Amino acid sequence: AVTLPYVTVVCDFSTPQPSNCTSFSLPVASGENGEWQVTPPYNVGNAAAFEASQHSKLSVTAISADGAVCDSQQSSGKACLIDLLTAQLPNSAITVEGWVMITQESGGYVFSSSNSSTGRATMFVHINSTHVKVGHESLTDTTSYTSTFVIGRNVTMQWVHITVVRVHKPCSGSTLSCCTSSTNTVEYEVYVNGVTVFTVDNSRTSKLMCVPSCGGGSCGSIVLDLQFGYCPCSAAAAGGQSGLYLSGQLDEWRVWNGFRTQVQIQEFMKISLTLDREGFLGNPTSIQINQYNYISNAALMLLYSMDYTCPASAAGMQCTVSQMYPVYPTGNQPWTLATATAVVTVNTDDTGAMMWETAIDAMGIMSMSSSRVHVNPVKGPGFYQASMMLSFSNGTGRAPLDFLIQVVNATYNSTLNAYKLGASTDYAGNSYIPALYVAARLMPWDGNFIYWPNMTQLKDVTSFSYPSSIQIVAGYSFVMEFYGADIVGPGEQSTVSFANSTSIQGLQLNLINQGNSSILEASWTPCRKDIGSHVICVSAVDCEGPNVAAIPSPMQCVKIEVVASPPPQFYSLPQDSYTLTMGKLFQFEVTAFEHNMLASLSIMGNNLPRYAVLSPKVVNNVTTSQNLVTSTSQFSWVPSHDMGAFSDLICFSAVDHGMGCSLEQPQRNVATLCVTLTVRRCVYTVRRGQQLQEIATIFTNNWMNLWSLNSQIRHPDFLPDEGEVINVGHLYRALKQDTIGTVAKRMGMTRDQVALLNWDLRTKVNLSIDFVLMPNQEVCVIPDSCKGMTSTVYNSLTFADPKSFAEQLMGV
Repeated sequence: AVTLPYVTVVCDFSTPQPSNCTSFSLPVASGENGEWQVTPPYNVGNAAAFEASQHSKLSVTAISADGAVCDSQQSSGKACLIDLLTAQLPNSAITVEGWVMITQESGGYVFSSSNSSTGRATMFVHINSTHVKVGHESLTDTTSYTSTFVIGRNVTMQWVHITVVRVHKPCSGSTLSCCTSSTNTVEYEVYVNGVTVFTVDNSRTSKLMCVPSCGGGSCGSIVLDLQFGYCPCSAAAAGGQSGLYLSGQLDEWRVWNGFRTQVQIQEFMKISLTLDREGFLGNPTSIQINQYNYISNAALMLLYSMDYTCPASAAGMQCTVSQMYPVYPTGNQPWTLATATAVVTVNTDDTGAMMWETAIDAMGIMSMSSSRVHVNPVKGPGFYQASMMLSFSNGTGRAPLDFLIQVVNATYNSTLNAYKLGASTDYAGNSYIPALYVAARLMPWDGNFIYWPNMTQLKDVTSFSYPSSIQIVAGYSFVMEFYGADIVGPGEQSTVSFANSTSIQGLQLNLINQGNSSILEASWTPCRKDIGSHVICVSAVDCEGPNVAAIPSPMQCVKIEVVASPPPQFYSLPQDSYTLTMGKLFQFEVTAFEHNMLASLSIMGNNLPRYAVLSPKVVNNVTTSQNLVTSTSQFSWVPSHDMGAFSDLICFSAVDHGMGCSLEQPQRNVATLCVTLTVRRCVYTVRRGQQLQEIATIFTNNWMNLWSLNSQIRHPDFLPDEGEVINVGHLYRALKQDTIGTVAKRMGMTRDQVALLNWDLRTKVNLSIDFVLMPNQEVCVIPDSCKGMTSTVYNSLTFADPKSFAEQLMGV
């Protein structure tokens, strides 16, 4: 863990119970990117495991109005628990909450209350892998009322905290058929891990429902059973769920009189409740919940921690639960005893989803929640010893951690934005606790921040603390500032310095001392070996003279996540291959990108064809909202007259010329994009002003042959249209045993002419051995009737003229 030798916690002791105590982070840095957890140095109890196939359940039977603990709203003294579970009190609420982990996607019923004689449920909670279903049944007929809430993800094999709040209101104004002037309606809300979830109809609350009516009278004489892991509901209430039993585990289930707010749920759901906390958590014998305050207050009515002490013979092992008493109410009333059926003990959560209370000393004054330490200093200001155990989330790597917490009495002055020390001889001559601010050139990214040195202003990230992180890239410099300021009273002088603790090797610290306001500049260029999580914790310390005690500010910790510079990538081209024509301009753009705004990208061409040009169009364009840098280059090529039949793979490289760490060899990140370019054989695109004679000369031909190849040209003296594609030769398909030499001889061509017209044969023309063509291989040829052969071979038959056409014409 990264923490200072002692950490300042500021509390306001001007009230009998200390309030507004500051919390602090307990950051953990390791050589790995594993998640850590805080484990207690003492026994934290266990959870209870249920198996549907074994019909597991915990049953609390025969709850009646007589003798049950109650904070009644009525003079008749009826039991609040009965009234709440049957929804008889107008303007009231009941909250049921606890931890559950289902081991099968079908889940099951985690809680229910039902009529002892009929089994009809006055309230139930069911969970499966993706939904929470709540509701109740009428006690006088077969009607069931249910509402389904969507969790939004699969929670199988995950500990989740479920809170169900049911509000009871008079029927006034309701159109429900069951409503009368003396009855109520009910409405459900559900929270998962302290966050509101919505019904399948996307509503925060269920639709209004009728109460589980007891008939014409009240429910004062009814006897109820409570069940954990089971509901004796009717088939209608079960709603097709796979069974009435639970396959899963339960821990810390509580029933409250009143509406638990979201803040209250989140604040205490990860803390085990014990008897010494009842004074401020809501002992129903000392707090009055009524129709005026039920919506924002709640009194604890029932608490089952699911802890069970196994026999000595089963120490350290699972054991079968026989019976279980609640943590509250106390006194072991007969109706509170839970009888267990096929329930066994299991270890409580070790994934970090739940957090148990951890101890600083024997008084147990510290709790952990969301990686922050909350302190309740029951002994008043002074030093407290913190002792705990750390381990990886899989339980390995256990290591003890000890440090001091200095609790200081001070009140917050919102005008000065500073804590003013309370009257104490310990700090005579020191009026204020120094303030500490953290700033860097950052921008929001993916729920955290990313370092962006081009930001014009420093961003104050004081409230952005561990476990949130700042992402930086290996090989790039990072700078952040810690600003300490101390307010001095009359006749006081102060010089601010800093205390720090860090896991960062190579971090450079520079103190800029400016009296009672100083800056600690932290700079670092991480290497590839530094990829992972790092933490720095800092306090500002005021020095007001040799005879005045210094007070450190509350500690600020910053988590820095070093990531590898991601490799550049190319956006794909529309096609993997293109066909071009000699003489015609061909262009396309290649765009490379990298998810690292600091990167410097360039695009280079590999084995580009002759006369091809790759020119940059966009260089290192930054899109901050995507942490993206892009570069674009344009490829341009006009295949020349001698490139017919060209076909090759053309590749482009995107190179990140980023910064580097001086302690390591530079490492370039490169991406490659390849495309096949093929130039058509025997066709040419006419450029402006070109005549047949000029084109014929280029291809060692004559205008007459060229004209005869292009019937679309009406007259040899007419200029072809610019961009018109014309034929410059014949396509000849090779026969078996044809060679370059035999084809050239037959067509009256030189081997050089064959090479000029056929790029793919060019390297083979100069071979000492005549190259044999493949059957049906295409060759562009320009036959010369004056020089060509006078005979042809077709299979085994020979056709021959006695003389060539020219010889006959000349009469030779």
